[in-house]
Amino acid sequence: MKNVLLSVLAVLLLSIGLDAVAVNQIETPHMRRFGAAEGLPSRMVLALAQDRQGYIWAATSDGLARYDGIGLQVWQHDPHVASSIPGNEVETLFVDDRDRVWVGVNGSPPSMLDAARMSFTTFPDVGTACDAQVWALAQAQGAIWIGTSSAGVCRREENGRVTAFRATPDAADGLPSNTIMSMVTDARGRLWIGTDRGLVMRDGERFVRIAPDRLSTTVFKLSKDTDGTLWVGTSKGLYRVTPAGVLAPAPWAGSDIVRAATVVHDVHGGYWIGAADGLFRVAPGEAALRVMEGDRGSGFLTARSGVLDVMQDRQGGLWLGLISQGVAYLSPDWRRFSTIFASQGKPLESLYLVNAVADGGSFLVTTGEGVYRLGNDGELVPVLHSDALGGGTVQSVLPAGDGSLWIALRDGVTRYTPATGQKQMLAMQIGTSATHRVELMTPGINGEFWVSIVEGGVQRRAADGRLLATFHFGSDLSEVGGMVQQLTVRPDGAVWVAAGDGLWLWQGERFRAVIKDASHEVYAQAFVSPHEFWVGRPGALERYGWDGQQARLLERIGHEHGLPSTEIRGLALGGADTVWATTSRGLFAYKRGQPQVRRFGQRDGLPDSEFSMRPPAIGPNGQVLALTTSGIVLFDPSRPFAPAPMARLVIESVQVRRNDAERPQTIAHKDAVILQARDRDLRISARLLSFVDPASAHYRYRVNGYEERWVEQGA
Repeated sequence: MKNVLLSVLAVLLLSIGLDAVAVNQIETPHMRRFGAAEGLPSRMVLALAQDRQGYIWAATSDGLARYDGIGLQVWQHDPHVASSIPGNEVETLFVDDRDRVWVGVNGSPPSMLDAARMSFTTFPDVGTACDAQVWALAQAQGAIWIGTSSAGVCRREENGRVTAFRATPDAADGLPSNTIMSMVTDARGRLWIGTDRGLVMRDGERFVRIAPDRLSTTVFKLSKDTDGTLWVGTSKGLYRVTPAGVLAPAPWAGSDIVRAATVVHDVHGGYWIGAADGLFRVAPGEAALRVMEGDRGSGFLTARSGVLDVMQDRQGGLWLGLISQGVAYLSPDWRRFSTIFASQGKPLESLYLVNAVADGGSFLVTTGEGVYRLGNDGELVPVLHSDALGGGTVQSVLPAGDGSLWIALRDGVTRYTPATGQKQMLAMQIGTSATHRVELMTPGINGEFWVSIVEGGVQRRAADGRLLATFHFGSDLSEVGGMVQQLTVRPDGAVWVAAGDGLWLWQGERFRAVIKDASHEVYAQAFVSPHEFWVGRPGALERYGWDGQQARLLERIGHEHGLPSTEIRGLALGGADTVWATTSRGLFAYKRGQPQVRRFGQRDGLPDSEFSMRPPAIGPNGQVLALTTSGIVLFDPSRPFAPAPMARLVIESVQVRRNDAERPQTIAHKDAVILQARDRDLRISARLLSFVDPASAHYRYRVNGYEERWVEQGA
């Protein structure tokens, strides 16, 4: 067998003002993995390919696997079946223009799986002409080319004619070596061959050596780019052959030390480099390779994660074949979310994430252990451990205008100055009940701030912390024993309280109910404009018009739109027409005029689907930071939704039980399927070959001339 073994790349978000600096868009690709639990026969994946229909193929050390978005089908050697794959150690893989799958199997001549996927054909004549391991496969000049470990190259034409090409090291127009590591055909139909002694190109009936004085090392990998560039992954760095035919080092710092690199130019304009040294990324506009590890490596990649193959599918998804970690897939829309799982190596799920607030160009996050700051470099670092304040969970934090922080623990609020370490505790007057606790804080006008107390009510406090007013549950607002879900202070000083029995408003004197419904709690609120707002209620989003005195329901989004029957934990707006909702079952987005909400979960790059009880923090330019049980999510709610990538519907099989037979039989379905009078039990197996969210695809069918309505078949 062949021995082939990012930190943060910041893209600045647009600012809405000179002071509106936001946390950089941190690239944290969250990949889906496929291993033994998903049916992959081996964790060692040596090559990947996509066939003409859209299936993904993986060559592994224990068989050939095909993925359809839902499950894996595996071909392994059966010594009792002559048409089975000739072995299980599949070293290379290629799909030709007739949709046949060619494989190089350790210890066997090349073998081909027919387009019907019924049987393998092995070619002993090629094995005789090139008696060595098959390490590379390609198609050029109307023939299949087979590169071997020590016998050069064989060309097999469709008529069965086999021609062998051996190394002629002293000839300028011959192969420099019989050890062929890689082959690829470019857009002009030229065959490029990587050997252990450099790179050659097949030009007509001769081989042309490419810069032998500069490139005499082992060429492990060859990758073609959409712009005509050929990427050359060697044992001593990464090179490129320009469309003009000029050999040059790869243009990125660090390219000279990566080994056996495969390159993919992605649909976003960036580059992925899979190598024996790990997975590397070059974002658009960047000039250096960055290794993907930690949060930037989906939590499982390290600098030792050998990548044997990288491929981009027709929808823009990225696939990795790894030396010991199976297959990984990255959705084409992966840049929508940035996720953070750890702080200085410590998993965030162990911290108990509670609340967050924007602080200029960064965010503050409260946890069961203290306060952390997420800087614009994407690093989460501790600011203050709660032990310094007597211990306990920090419920919320609020930046003061002078650089100090108001910090709410269960029993009170403390003013903490990071520059000096000075602390000032406030007398909260919250009573002695064990159920009373300080929870939320939000800034008011003129430096004032507001505090909510579970079962105690709401306090208004001056900039220096003095108590200005207390509003009690039961007598001043909401119901006895209430709890504030969200506190919002508008620019005019009006205070809005989302509570257990509705929505309350304070405009300088007393609170009054704007929406009062004790059976439907209001969990969250977000203003579109001074005259329009959204609220989140159990299983529903409601949009209201506001004239300064009364709220009028304009729109309600609920179960019929795909929203689950659960509480809405927070809201964020993406412009005037899109509202986002955090829930215990994922993140949902509704765009006005659309029939259904869109759900985002772990498949889309989120740490998990269970969001915090507290609303997300909104940065100065609308950037959102939301907490889940295991991590932090950053996203731009105004980022447009790309159209769903086109995918092909494939009918895998059609079966009927014909003439009262005991077992169903498979019938041809290439053209229209015509059923006979005594056909029973029609069974159709179909797949929409999209890998973005395959579980969301639903199918239906109808028999023309028999059924008037479509029959739903589900996912």
